[in-house]
Amino acid sequence: MSVDVKKNYGEVNVEVNSTDYKLIYDFQHDILPNYFYNNKKSFADNVDEYLVFNLIKEIFDKNNMIVPFRMDELNVEIDDADGNIMIRVDFPDFKAPLLVNRFYFMINEEKGNYKCFTCEKNLDGELMIFSVNDDEGHLTRFNYGNAPESIDLEKQRIIEIFQ
Repeated sequence: MSVDVKKNYGEVNVEVNSTDYKLIYDFQHDILPNYFYNNKKSFADNVDEYLVFNLIKEIFDKNNMIVPFRMDELNVEIDDADGNIMIRVDFPDFKAPLLVNRFYFMINEEKGNYKCFTCEKNLDGELMIFSVNDDEGHLTRFNYGNAPESIDLEKQRIIEIFQ
């Protein structure tokens, strides 16, 4: 089985041997960002480890598989970030390229601004920041380059991009 990542990473086709990888990849690159954009006005009120885990569990259950990590390996934090709501979702470090380590969901309800960002490893293992945009019902991605070394600097970079 292979995952076509041409739309995100250029002329690259990644061979994967695991259905787990494919399901997690699809969840992280399609299902969770779409869920955010489809529920953006209530997302901050409802998101927690339980919601994220149950969304991914539903996908694995449909495929008669077991989620390859526990709910307590997820972490969801909600912070005030310079007047914006920042929701950070940390996934276990899968040590695999193209999987998301962290999501940042940024919300400014006053301005009607909602944006999803990811920190994920590229094919060389470098942690990169991407925005995941909802362009008229389909997701597009933009690469903002390497993620800073620390979470605090990473958060600050996300806030700068969002504003």
